[in-house]
Amino acid sequence: MNAKLILGLTAMLLSLNACAGAPTSHFSVQAHEENGDPIEGVTVQGGFSTLMRDYVPGPDVKGITDKEGKTEISGPAYFSVYVDAVKDGYYKSGIKIPVNQEQDQSVSILLRQKKNPIAMYAKKELVNASGTRKSGEQFGYDFMVGDFVSPHGNGKISDLLITHTYNKKDTWNYSYKTSIEFSNPDDGLIPFFIDKKFKDSDFKSNYNAPEKGYLNDWVIQGLREGKGKKIKGNKDKNRNYFFRVRTKVDKEGNVEAAYYGKIYGEFLSITYYLNSTLNDRNVEFNTRQNLLKNLNHLEEVGAP
Repeated sequence: MNAKLILGLTAMLLSLNACAGAPTSHFSVQAHEENGDPIEGVTVQGGFSTLMRDYVPGPDVKGITDKEGKTEISGPAYFSVYVDAVKDGYYKSGIKIPVNQEQDQSVSILLRQKKNPIAMYAKKELVNASGTRKSGEQFGYDFMVGDFVSPHGNGKISDLLITHTYNKKDTWNYSYKTSIEFSNPDDGLIPFFIDKKFKDSDFKSNYNAPEKGYLNDWVIQGLREGKGKKIKGNKDKNRNYFFRVRTKVDKEGNVEAAYYGKIYGEFLSITYYLNSTLNDRNVEFNTRQNLLKNLNHLEEVGAP
């Protein structure tokens, strides 16, 4: 490449930087409650950019919603814009919007109320079968201690009983099976998926765990048979769980006492939350009140 061409390209790039690059995009934003009512006083921030990687603030990238829950924001953008909506008493919501340069765009954002955030036992945990927890061996996990039950850890009560087996022939041929059981016959879990309307909110689950319908055992398994073959099985990265443990029932089978919680993620890598109050099904976690202490940064839970 000759010197004149290099100088020409350099001048063109400098000119693009000076001209701020992207055209301006305009957004009309509507903030609303779960029941559809508009929310006034929501701060809406747009993540715009003058160049593909650079965020540049401007006078119109932030707005406050009116009585109808509406505001306008605008700024330079190439392919997408991140729009965040925040207000005291609500969970933050954020949405990524593809840019349409040919017309103004309307955006609807749901904000969920902070109803009753509480202290909980919460931890990110990899419940695998490594180390002393051998493949094919059943081991227990204590949610309140945040550890495996002796002899594999310092846990006292087996809230979960887990057996994970893994058979590997080679890189492309293997099978696995994870069996989740409960030592108490009235304990169990209920699978659930995040409601699409909650996916943009920091708080994604229901406010309360279900009262009944818990399954006492659950199996996740998979099989791969050769290079280029897809894994056959029922593992689902989008699946989550509610659970009930340490349940006591009367002679008629009615629940007298139980602890309730939720799990984000699929076994074997999960984030669990356990309400410490007996018979309280609330699973709205106060992220500043984790009852499990001395967690490392990989175990800490920052989402409600």
